[in-house]
Amino acid sequence: MLILRVSGDVDMATAPRLQRDLDLPLPACAVLDLSRVTFLGAAGLQVLEAATGRAQLEHRRIGLVATSSVLRLLRLFALHVRLPVYPRLSDAVREITLRFPARNPESFS
Repeated sequence: MLILRVSGDVDMATAPRLQRDLDLPLPACAVLDLSRVTFLGAAGLQVLEAATGRAQLEHRRIGLVATSSVLRLLRLFALHVRLPVYPRLSDAVREITLRFPARNPESFS
């Protein structure tokens, strides 16, 4: 499982870096910890939307850790429907691990 911690502003200036990180090959399960994000702009939302679509196409699971202010934005754009959102990192890791246990690579053939 990959845990990617994001902090500060996620806007037009910083979203490309997050996009590059999410464009790397991801494991079957990943958690994006947005609990230290102070601003999430449209560019950041687009990155999350793209990551969600890619994860679904690749049958991978992504969970988010978000504060109430970030969660409000996720709800406005219905991203919370496609991505499970948790209040704490420990909750996200536990739930993603329980709900989506590691799979045997041969099961994908």
